[in-house]
Amino acid sequence: PEVLKTITVSVIAAVSDYKSKFHLIDKDTTQSEGVRSSNAEIAKGILENFEEFLNPEILVVPRKEIEKLQLSNGGNFTADAVKLLSSCIDDHGRKCRRADAENDSSLVQMIACGILTSGEEVFLFQRKENDPKRKLYGSTTIWQGTHVAFQAEPALQMLETALTERITKSLFLRRMFHPEPRGYCWDKDDAESSKHLGVLFKIEIDNSHTAQDLRKKEFRKGKG
Repeated sequence: PEVLKTITVSVIAAVSDYKSKFHLIDKDTTQSEGVRSSNAEIAKGILENFEEFLNPEILVVPRKEIEKLQLSNGGNFTADAVKLLSSCIDDHGRKCRRADAENDSSLVQMIACGILTSGEEVFLFQRKENDPKRKLYGSTTIWQGTHVAFQAEPALQMLETALTERITKSLFLRRMFHPEPRGYCWDKDDAESSKHLGVLFKIEIDNSHTAQDLRKKEFRKGKG
């Protein structure tokens, strides 16, 4: 009993500490019909959570609204452009399952893109040979992007939250950096690329030691 009590207390403490970061399955087996039945219910819950992870609800905007934005050579990088895009997302942005968005040509997925800089220098990321994007877009890129989980908050805050989480986790950075919105780009004439609009943020790495350390790091590419 003492050992079981200790385990229970530890589990309760862990749930309290991490419930905001993980999907937890709480299964009371007191009245269960047996181990097999309990395991089947837990497995079902795990599969449902995998679906949520692999096919999340992301931020999308109707294509007809995106087409109203001004473009010059595929983008717009002015303060006014940022304001107009922010208003467009606030007024027309909504959530949609990622798989559904990929199959719906009337929707454009918002991608928060971070360009990392240090002084006058821009970080250049090298794609691995087995990365599918290497063949499509080339071996290097100056930004790292992520889909945006829909939240009930202002557009820029939603984008910044998603991007900050992506950059800090994927590059193992402990420091928090403030992304500066600079504009957007959209390749509306390409069938695949037109499904996504990139909202670009400048992320200044203002610590020389951190900047030097980043040269040695590998950008961790997540699944799903």
